[in-house]
Amino acid sequence: MYNLVLFCKTYRNDIDRLLILKKSIDKYNVDKIPFYICVPKKI
Repeated sequence: MYNLVLFCKTYRNDIDRLLILKKSIDKYNVDKIPFYICVPKKI
């Protein structure tokens, strides 16, 4: 169990922005805090 995680809820139409965010998290998340993404199957 983690005390802290990064969680992002987004929508299918925002995948491009999510990829930019993910690249930034990969680059700057030196503590390796888990990153979870939630995307609904349909809007």
